[in-house]
Amino acid sequence: MPTLTPSSISTRSALEKELQKVRRMGYATSNQESEDGVCSVAVALPAGKAPIRLALNVAVPVHRMNTKHTQRIAEALKAAVIESAGLLH
Repeated sequence: MPTLTPSSISTRSALEKELQKVRRMGYATSNQESEDGVCSVAVALPAGKAPIRLALNVAVPVHRMNTKHTQRIAEALKAAVIESAGLLH
């Protein structure tokens, strides 16, 4: 698979493993996978009737992120998704 940075997922098996983790946690993370020096947390909105898929994402410089911040951001995004989904669908 093509990669954007040395941290990008580069094999199908690694991608499948990461997707299992995302489904279990309810949110996705990126640690310099698409841009050096940037990490992010994202939560998808339910598909509903919309023809497009949407997600809420927070990107942070890597030196300002840790596990505690990731979890707090993920919980805030999950709450925002619940509130937003009701307005969008």
